[in-house]
Amino acid sequence: MKPPPSPVVLEYLDLDTPALALPTSSLDSAERERAARFHFEEDRRRFIHGRAWLRLRVADLLGIEPKAVEFTTVGERGKPAVLSPVGGSLLPTGTVPTFNLSHSAQHGLLALHAGGLPLGVDLELARPFERAARIAARHFNAAEAAAVATAAEGAEREAVFFRTWTRKEAYLKLTGLGLPGGLACVETGTEAAARSLRVPAEHGLASAWVTSLELPASTPAGLLAALAAPCAVPVDWRRG
Repeated sequence: MKPPPSPVVLEYLDLDTPALALPTSSLDSAERERAARFHFEEDRRRFIHGRAWLRLRVADLLGIEPKAVEFTTVGERGKPAVLSPVGGSLLPTGTVPTFNLSHSAQHGLLALHAGGLPLGVDLELARPFERAARIAARHFNAAEAAAVATAAEGAEREAVFFRTWTRKEAYLKLTGLGLPGGLACVETGTEAAARSLRVPAEHGLASAWVTSLELPASTPAGLLAALAAPCAVPVDWRRG
């Protein structure tokens, strides 16, 4: 029997007031060029903090300096990935950690898996959204759109909408398809519970699984998040 996968390590990030002395100087030229393209300073700062945090956590796994971490892209749509280190890794030979990073305003969520399991994670701040039912009717499948439309207007409907949205985004980030893959093509569900998904053959996965995440009590109110992976996987929230 195949052993269960090791946990996905999750960490909430405050991108405005980082709790760590982040190595922002570790960013490479491509990251700096991307940061420079942001129009607003707060968006630029949040991007830099998020990348520095990612580098720090990946470097911890590999046993190298944050500046030595190298990234690449995989798949037709360029999903970010860690480039296999030449040496010095604390992980078993040939193991490359995987990650996914999401943010909503100043709030960030980082998912890491030391064993290399593909991941997709999404974080959204639930907020007043009068077009929830209309957007759901356009982009969700019939059952999901109906669940949004029949929820009481206001906070309840917005919670159902954003919970469903995070589950779909997490799945699309897992596949690397992005929004052109279509939000209605896979039923990820409006509930918070985990579920195995029926995956179209063209999505390149033998199986997929998604769950809404129970955020730590210390996390700011109103945040909703979801995690997707090829199979059921335990999660472990990092503290401090």
